[in-house]
Amino acid sequence: MITTEQKTEIINTLGKNHLSKILSFLSENNMEKEEGVPYSRSYIYKILSGEREHSHIESLIFKLAYDTYYQNLEEKKYREDFLKLTRKNVA
Repeated sequence: MITTEQKTEIINTLGKNHLSKILSFLSENNMEKEEGVPYSRSYIYKILSGEREHSHIESLIFKLAYDTYYQNLEEKKYREDFLKLTRKNVA
């Protein structure tokens, strides 16, 4: 079950439209209800807020948040490296 603290960190990591990102990630990983019907936004919201429990969906949500976190760190490093290079060339 996802705790309030975990929910906050997941939302902060995924940013705006976090539910859309989660739904898209679930679809990419073939996580659907029977007969290929995707889970609803409200059902995913209930899992994210801890009202419902679904271990497989929760694991995929954490995987998405983890991957996004490290992707953001990598992008931040590239930006910092770029600024260092451009500042050296200006001086």
